[in-house]
Amino acid sequence: MNKRLRSLAAATVISTTAALVLVVTSSPANAVGTGYWVNNTVACSDTGAGTQAAPFCTISQGTKKAVLPGDTVHVAPGIYREQVTVNASGTATDPITVTGDAPGVVVLGTKSLAGAALWTATSTTAWSAPYTPPSAPKQVFVDNQRLATATSATTTTPNSWFYDATAKVLYVDLGGPNPGDGHQVEAGAQSFGVTTSSKQNVVISNLEFDRANLAGVRLLSSSAITVDHVTTSQSAGNGVLVDTCSNSSITVRSTAVDNALSTGIKLNASSGVTVTASTTHNNGLHGIGLGTSPNNLLTGNTAYANISLNPNATANGIDVDTSSPDNRVIGNITYQNQDSGIQIYSSSHRALVARNISYGNGDHGFDTLTSTGVQYLNNTAYGNRRDGISIEGTSTGATVADNLLVDNGTTATEYDLYVDAGSYSGLTADRDMAYNHVVAPSTKVNGVIYKTLTAFATATGQEAHGLSLDPDFVNPAGADFRLVAGSAAVDSADSSVANFVAADQGGNAPADDAIVPDTGAGTPTYADRGALEYQPIAGATDYPPHAAAVLNPAAVNMPPSTPVTADASGSSDADVNGIASYTFDFGDGTVVGPQAPATATHKYAAAGTFTVTTTVTDTAGLTDTATAQEVVSLRQLQTYSVEQTNPSCSDTGPGTVTTPFCSIGAATKKALAGDTILVGAGQYREQVQLTASGEPGAPITLRATSPSAVVLGTNDVSDAAGWSATSTNAWKHAFTPAPSQVFLDGQPLAKATSSTTTTSGSWFYDTPTATLYVDIGGANPATGHTVAAGARSFGILLRQVTDVNISGFAVRQTNLSGVYLDTVQRVSLDTIDTAQSGAQGVTADNSANVTLSGVQASANLSIGIRLFNTTDSTVKASVTHENNFHGVSIQGGARDTVTGVTAYRNKRLSARIAAGIDVSSSAQNTVVDGNLSYSNDDSGIESYTGATGTLVRRNVVYDNGDHGIDNFQATGSQVISNTVVSNATAGINFEGGSSGALTRNNVTMDNAVGSTRTIGEIRVDETSGQGTVLDRDLVFQSNGGPLFEWASQPYTTLSSYQAVSGEEPTGKSANPKFVNLTGRDLHLTSASPAIDAADTTPAGWSGTDKDGIAPIDDPAVANTGTGSVSYADLGAYEYVGPVARATVSPTSGFAPVAVTVDGSTSVGQSAPLATYLIACGNGTTIAQATGTCNYTTAATYAPTLTVTDTAGRTDTWTSAPIVVQPNGVPTARLTATPAQAYVPQTVLMDASKSSDADGRPLAGYTFDCGNGTTTGALTTSTANCTYPTAGTYTAAVTVTDTGGLTSRATTQVKILADVPPTAVLSLNKTTVKSKQAVQADASKSTDPDKTPIATYTFNCGNGTTLPPQTSATTSCTYNSLGLYTVTVTVTDSIGKSSSASKTVLVLL
Repeated sequence: MNKRLRSLAAATVISTTAALVLVVTSSPANAVGTGYWVNNTVACSDTGAGTQAAPFCTISQGTKKAVLPGDTVHVAPGIYREQVTVNASGTATDPITVTGDAPGVVVLGTKSLAGAALWTATSTTAWSAPYTPPSAPKQVFVDNQRLATATSATTTTPNSWFYDATAKVLYVDLGGPNPGDGHQVEAGAQSFGVTTSSKQNVVISNLEFDRANLAGVRLLSSSAITVDHVTTSQSAGNGVLVDTCSNSSITVRSTAVDNALSTGIKLNASSGVTVTASTTHNNGLHGIGLGTSPNNLLTGNTAYANISLNPNATANGIDVDTSSPDNRVIGNITYQNQDSGIQIYSSSHRALVARNISYGNGDHGFDTLTSTGVQYLNNTAYGNRRDGISIEGTSTGATVADNLLVDNGTTATEYDLYVDAGSYSGLTADRDMAYNHVVAPSTKVNGVIYKTLTAFATATGQEAHGLSLDPDFVNPAGADFRLVAGSAAVDSADSSVANFVAADQGGNAPADDAIVPDTGAGTPTYADRGALEYQPIAGATDYPPHAAAVLNPAAVNMPPSTPVTADASGSSDADVNGIASYTFDFGDGTVVGPQAPATATHKYAAAGTFTVTTTVTDTAGLTDTATAQEVVSLRQLQTYSVEQTNPSCSDTGPGTVTTPFCSIGAATKKALAGDTILVGAGQYREQVQLTASGEPGAPITLRATSPSAVVLGTNDVSDAAGWSATSTNAWKHAFTPAPSQVFLDGQPLAKATSSTTTTSGSWFYDTPTATLYVDIGGANPATGHTVAAGARSFGILLRQVTDVNISGFAVRQTNLSGVYLDTVQRVSLDTIDTAQSGAQGVTADNSANVTLSGVQASANLSIGIRLFNTTDSTVKASVTHENNFHGVSIQGGARDTVTGVTAYRNKRLSARIAAGIDVSSSAQNTVVDGNLSYSNDDSGIESYTGATGTLVRRNVVYDNGDHGIDNFQATGSQVISNTVVSNATAGINFEGGSSGALTRNNVTMDNAVGSTRTIGEIRVDETSGQGTVLDRDLVFQSNGGPLFEWASQPYTTLSSYQAVSGEEPTGKSANPKFVNLTGRDLHLTSASPAIDAADTTPAGWSGTDKDGIAPIDDPAVANTGTGSVSYADLGAYEYVGPVARATVSPTSGFAPVAVTVDGSTSVGQSAPLATYLIACGNGTTIAQATGTCNYTTAATYAPTLTVTDTAGRTDTWTSAPIVVQPNGVPTARLTATPAQAYVPQTVLMDASKSSDADGRPLAGYTFDCGNGTTTGALTTSTANCTYPTAGTYTAAVTVTDTGGLTSRATTQVKILADVPPTAVLSLNKTTVKSKQAVQADASKSTDPDKTPIATYTFNCGNGTTLPPQTSATTSCTYNSLGLYTVTVTVTDSIGKSSSASKTVLVLL
């Protein structure tokens, strides 16, 4: 037995097999008979007396002696290689007994062939040995492992054997080695371990029979045999074989059988046999098997893990088969058998199957085939692979009562209870309980599947007291099938059913639980359902409820998210305090309850394994919980490719890039939540429809990857041969279905009224004959043309789906709408181009959370884009034009939004009723925001016929055929921050009881000019004034027309309107100053009076304009607005462009004049400045922030500065006029300093006294020194002239003003020539005595020119001449009397000189 099986067997709740203890066979003192002893482990002899002191060696010798009643063969432990044959019969009171005196008595049916010398090699890998056993071997063991049987001596394979019965040779193949060398070889030698034939009153006990060739125990044609506490193992046939023992009173008790190659315990053609308290497992066929054996009792046995070795047979735990009627199978346990736990087969009628437990078997728990009148009473079937109880093959008249059937067939699409149609007759079923802990139907009867036993009862009247509740076992996973206190199975069985078995497997009789109401029938009324009786707890006053929960489904893949239902309806509370509430914790933070319903449903948002806990609470507050695992896995998302133009495409292929589908429909049939369908180029003549839904976070995506992916609603009928002429100019062609449009070369034809009244360019369809008529003036329409006729209602159809994204398709020529969304949620369309539809381009009806973005809708025969009774949906960033009704229409519904839409030139051919954007049919709280609507046949935007609470905000509306913004029978409209220009009638209109309206911050201009209908920029009729409030609007009429119409009266000025109505207290009337009114660029310039003037207090005011830009405070404009943002602007656009600012210097002057323009203080508000451009006004431009404008001509100039930001927005500043006067003539004046001087001389020429008649500084001075030297043009008014030569010179200056005019002035400069110095001498004394000194002084000598005195040369007159000196004085001394002449010669720096003399008288 493997560990797993041992564990399960040990855990079985009630042990039905008594312990394999030694059976004591000692006889009472007065017993008759002789005792014989056998012991081969001591000195023994088969020729001796067989006493304890001198025992026999073999058991057979003992049985030869034991031939009288009461004789006993006592066998001591040991291994006995023999077949034991009982040779005589005893009596009922004195049987012959063969018994083991202690454990370990082994009767071995094999012979040892150990020893290499016994074996001879063969030509194969097998070895041979001569072998002549009493019984030809049926099995061979090597090292205790059973070898496989080969078919011949030459075909052995490793680990196999073959016996040549003729040659008496055994072949064993271990792959080449000698099997006797180092191995234990055992070969079958005995047919039986013990055998009786035609014997009576024999007891065989306490023996172990191993490896018999046929059976460990064989009872043949015998009776009154008891086999007790016997073990048989590894028999080549049966463990125990009872053969042809009729009315035998044979008992097989406490016998253990394992590893037999056939049925463990086999009853063949026998009756009156009792097999009890025995265990049979791991056999090669059934655990216990009956064939043609009636009236036997199988009770208290355990049969498990029996598996057939024959591929053509299957093994049951207990098999009652082949005409074995009237057997009783009571109180057995069967589990993990290959086939069914207990099987009643092949005319084994009237079997009583009661109080058995059958679980974990490979087929049914209890199986019935072609056997009538079988009773299944108080059984427990749990976790069998197929049915718990199966009654089939005309097994009529069955009774099924008081059984517990749990979790059977759940993995094999089978049932707890199955009765086929051929066995339904005479069926009686009641008081059973069937429950599955997973989602699986519990019952199939008479060909009908029932989810629960209760459903079966309701439908058929059977199982009137059956229950679909969890019986609540103690531990079914551990094979403990006792009932938990308070189980609904307690005190609820029917004991009156025929053959009711009162005692359970443990011998427990029914016991009344005092706190559980007795709901059973019969006597007693408190018997329990199932195999085991609950034993009440003394003193209990209340039991908690029993929680049971099933998750449906127990495992899901996402996306899509599958609803998971936790079903606790199998919970129960059998005592007096019933269940009060259920609480479900789904393990992801979601808790449902407490609540009265027993079920709750939940969707998981993420993958994982979640423990779902169900808490059941009774009225006394006691609780019980049940848990189950929900496994949420991420499904591998799929991407399907569709490409009609790919030659490899196939609608039966995988839809991959290499082998795409040909049609979109082939992909939409497969797509689930989270999947993507990519559609390539092609003309798809099909109606595309998705029937599966996506889910939030995992939508189904259908995307065209090519702009050439076109869904066509027409079929091509361009086959010229298919057309035939008629008696008119029309030609005809068979065609189905009926078209609503026909196209010739892509252009729609007109529809005629009959086939005989067609005109050129028209068509007609005759429905009764399914004939299409096309008239192009007489020619075959398919000759040189393409003809297409409407064949499908819609291009794309979504109905009752959610979470789908569709993008990139062109849809053309449908009979009805191009795209039809019906009762959908969270669906988005993006970049869809619909044209030439027979009805709307796109319509979403009765839907919610629809987003239509980037839709192009044109040339459709009805509305371009429609939302009908749709809520919380959006149309945005779309273009709709030239449709035969409104561009966009919101009809009914609530809280829809139209934003960023351009609607233009929509025109109803039959009447002027096509608006750009229509809100009507009692639509509630629609937001129309940031749209452009122009040149539509009727109004640009209208809120109509019962619409309430419409918010019209930040729209630009111009050039429409009626109003710009029209409100008719629409209350509570808010018209805020719109720009409305040049519409045919009143710009903003309220009429027909459109009361309670509000206007604020609108800019309207030149509306209703020349209108003969309604007038004014803003109009409010008599029925719409109540509760209507107007303010902060900017209105203007270029030619002075009416600004307002109020109660049918026109007002041409704002003040007159204010005075009468009290409205527009802070309104304005001024030119809005658009960027380009003519070109309809209605953005504001920086000079607009709308800047920084809005009221931001209304709840409907938007903080972003039509371009998505928030207000910016213009630094050049004072904030006159009100509210939290006091600098918001009026109208649809915020001025967020740059602000050009500049200064000029000078601001006037005489020509030519240089004016500096400095724009460096300009600012970019919402984007940095990118470029500057100064225009001087004289044709000169400067591409920088600061520059100089040179004006050479007298005139008035106004330079401008244009700045452009990085977003392309511009602003222009214009200077105040700069007056440039004509240029004045300058006057030159010149002085020379000095005017006279000795050579060389530098003379300063000074023209600073020169002037210009216009008062401006002179621009240049040119000096001429008169000696051939000129200075060139100077900006300074002085210059130096150097004269190295004496002479008289005429110096001149020419002055030039900024205009280039000149003037000249001159002056005389006299340069004198160089002269000698003038010597002057003085003496301090003229008379001196001899030897006295005279001081000579020439310091008064002078030289007036530029060459100064350089030296003095003195001659004292006494013969002494002093050398030249620089000192002007000297001393002369005289030694002799006389008159002396003192002379000085002074010399200048260029050598010119003069002298002077004085006399000195020298006395004694």
